[in-house]
Amino acid sequence: METLTETAVDMLREFRALLQHSPIPLNSTRFLQLISLNIFAIEVTQPKGDSGVHQWDDGEFLACPISTEGDGFHH
Repeated sequence: METLTETAVDMLREFRALLQHSPIPLNSTRFLQLISLNIFAIEVTQPKGDSGVHQWDDGEFLACPISTEGDGFHH
């Protein structure tokens, strides 16, 4: 199993490669699915009880607005 750092670095590398394309070759729904999967991958890789990493609760995550309107996404 990958470490938290390896998972985060891989995720950032993949998003950087994806964002190099303009317009982004995904619709906004698919892009949000990929973001959600990456957040999940990092969450399950994170060591339990690791006080050095912020613990997101459901309310905090749901309160974060994510907008893809007008950002180069295919609709």
